[in-house]
Amino acid sequence: MSTESLPETLQTLEAAGTTYHYHSLAKAAEALGDIDRLPMTLKILLE
Repeated sequence: MSTESLPETLQTLEAAGTTYHYHSLAKAAEALGDIDRLPMTLKILLE
């Protein structure tokens, strides 16, 4: 997958020699506006 096609919200986390990819809610909030009103379960699904 080309990194040019990835959204700006995509972040990486390295733990125990494994790299994980996730979408940052903080970065999504910068792009979408206030997401504090969303239910916690939806925020988890978004990540």
